[in-house]
Amino acid sequence: PFLEIARESGQPVNTGEYEVTCSDGSVRTCELYATFLPENLIVTFNDITDRKRLEEDLTQIFSMSLDMICIADINTATFIKVNPAFTEILGYSEEALLEKPFLDFVHPADIAATRTVIERNLQSGAKVINFENRYRCRDGSYRWLSWVSHPNLEKGVTYAIARDITEWKQNEEALKKGKALLDATGRMARVGGWELDAETMEVTWTDETYRIHEVPLGQKPSLQESINFFNPEDRPKLEQAIQLALDHGEPYDMEVRFITAKGKHLWTRTKCEPIIVNGKVVSLKGTFQDITERKAAEAALRESEEKYRKLVEEINDVLYSTDKTGVLTYVSPSIKSVSGYEVSELIGRSFTEIIHPDDMPRIVKRFKEVLSDILEPLEYRLVTKSGEVRWIRTSSRPAFKDNLVTGVRGMLTDITESKRLQAQLQQSQKMEA
Repeated sequence: PFLEIARESGQPVNTGEYEVTCSDGSVRTCELYATFLPENLIVTFNDITDRKRLEEDLTQIFSMSLDMICIADINTATFIKVNPAFTEILGYSEEALLEKPFLDFVHPADIAATRTVIERNLQSGAKVINFENRYRCRDGSYRWLSWVSHPNLEKGVTYAIARDITEWKQNEEALKKGKALLDATGRMARVGGWELDAETMEVTWTDETYRIHEVPLGQKPSLQESINFFNPEDRPKLEQAIQLALDHGEPYDMEVRFITAKGKHLWTRTKCEPIIVNGKVVSLKGTFQDITERKAAEAALRESEEKYRKLVEEINDVLYSTDKTGVLTYVSPSIKSVSGYEVSELIGRSFTEIIHPDDMPRIVKRFKEVLSDILEPLEYRLVTKSGEVRWIRTSSRPAFKDNLVTGVRGMLTDITESKRLQAQLQQSQKMEA
């Protein structure tokens, strides 16, 4: 029928996709086009091997990603397509997710913000990064999701990835409670105290406040000298807060940049509670805390989350495949950011060569289980090219050809930062105990 269509139309006709064996023995996938001229039949081969490989990679990412990936209509606010992670995390069938607007699944308290993002951002073509809301699961519980979404106005759709951050939110809340308890009992490291006499304007510091400022104990700074330690850009808002506290008894709690007497740049948190007697502010008392490490950790966490929340074409997860013996036959370029190795340095080597020795027995056992179609995610450590140890979560399944298992295909995700947060929470809980 293709030839008849080509003969009648006089136009090139796609007759299908074929595998072609080249002279060097390699196999390429080609589209074959047939064109009839008055006295000749012209057949054209279009090599689509790279396109097919890309399509397969994207399909793997979509189906195997631990994150939730979807395509949604930005005008009707409905899902067009969702990956298996949606059903696994939320508990609904794919049909249930596609049959009604996705706002029906959003927590009532988050609907207004979600609708605003759709109307102001997505429907105007603006990208959405790190938007958080809660989705209702089939069992009635809610999961916190963090979204990255890239709209395409021409098609009226958006391509989005959501990461389940429920555990991270719970850890964050637990850390906040632990921190508040330690603050209340004075056990928080690097926390000083201060007092300002509202009548004499005399400033008093605790020993820890002196140490944070890096000035000799007992030195008596004036109020202005104390303010001058803060970053010039932050001084106006601090001065305004102090004046409001003195004039109207308004407390404050702010995070401001700070420069010690020795020139060290810090992030600090300063809290103030006005002391009022007979309706008059008699003094200001507060705490002063060095939060530089926390700020650095928050910055590192934001950077890590931003990398993890890229859309499909920007995803940092690593795709890989091995033969039945564990020798790597393919690994995506993002492996370098995880392991430090170039792709060329890993192809042809056993994946076990970069596994932490203590995790080797579990990895070998799980590899054999995957070959037998026993599918369970696994967490383990790998050793990078520089010798650093990183935590990895992998999801894998057997690879087949002609109904025979030929090896393993999978995807691995760097979870080192998540492990660090868990350790931080455990440490905080120990300190509370």
